[in-house]
Amino acid sequence: MPVTRRTALTILGGIAIGYGTVGASGAFDRIELHRDVDVSVGGDASGYLMLAPHPDREDSPYPPEVDYDADGLLYLDFTDADINDEGQTTFSNLIRATNQGSNTISLEARGMNENDEPVEDVIIFGATDNPGILGELAPQEHVDIGMTFETLGNDDVDDLDYIRFTAE
Repeated sequence: MPVTRRTALTILGGIAIGYGTVGASGAFDRIELHRDVDVSVGGDASGYLMLAPHPDREDSPYPPEVDYDADGLLYLDFTDADINDEGQTTFSNLIRATNQGSNTISLEARGMNENDEPVEDVIIFGATDNPGILGELAPQEHVDIGMTFETLGNDDVDDLDYIRFTAE
């Protein structure tokens, strides 16, 4: 059967439409784009999660010291706190964390060592009975945060390097 011009054009048209449909489906495996970004970084007093010394600690002559460093980041200094060995020492109302975002958050905190591992004998507490789980905070709500150091039979509290706060 001879192929006519009309049949050839129909076949080629069908192939072109089929290829156009497959080739222009919008499916892709990967796209990498770069865009300019402007970022404003502030201290703990102005972030979405505001961390501040608890109002009861302001101008307190008693350790630990809770204040902002030169970069506006909150720090806690337990150097002169005289944490008892072979005991349990609790400091209430050290930090006030405030949700300055527009969504409700779940806030957690863990004491961490320099290897980014939890220090199990440093307990951070807030509005719940679960250590490390500080509570649910609606916008503009706050939670008061304290810490307990358990030094019974161990000395890993000395390994405390920083507190990791997680808000989701």
